[in-house]
Amino acid sequence: VDVYVHDDSMDPLDMINGILCEMDQTAYADMVNQGSYIALIDVDACEERNADHSSDQSDESVGSAVEFEAWVMNVTRASDDSPQIVQFWIASSEEGEEDDDGGDEPFDEIRGEMVITEGKSDQYPFGLFSLNAVGYWQGEESININISSVENADSNVEFTMTIDGWETMQAHAVLTPDGSEGQAFALGMSYNEATGEYGEKTH
Repeated sequence: VDVYVHDDSMDPLDMINGILCEMDQTAYADMVNQGSYIALIDVDACEERNADHSSDQSDESVGSAVEFEAWVMNVTRASDDSPQIVQFWIASSEEGEEDDDGGDEPFDEIRGEMVITEGKSDQYPFGLFSLNAVGYWQGEESININISSVENADSNVEFTMTIDGWETMQAHAVLTPDGSEGQAFALGMSYNEATGEYGEKTH
């Protein structure tokens, strides 16, 4: 028997963790001013890392092939005192993919930029950055995402996240540097096509 606890308030943190995990795979820190390049991202690896309730299973099924997602990357920095600019572009390899709710994916293309003002350190385990991304569906903007790591007076890790698109979500999390303790606030709002109304949930 496999037992686990699901808490909706952790969904935004899982999303933040997933995006940062994928960004880390791009090796952007090693590609400053090296021109455009293609990074191959194992998205499933990041999703499995978030699935704590499946931790007793092997990371990959025997004989299963890893499917990589291609990201077009360009990383620049004008000087040692300037912010590091990470630009990325992702195109979906398939059209009409279904999400967990059976609906279409909210985007078939993503364009984004992350501005890093402080690198990773003991004081800032995730650095200080602001990531903005726009998702497009059939040429139209369908989702806007912002994730920021901000300075915290108590030397904790602090994140803010805003998603605006097929659903609206805002999250604010303050964690200890090792991630063992913390607090998170999430506000979600989704559109009900049947009623034409937005519903709001706070966690």
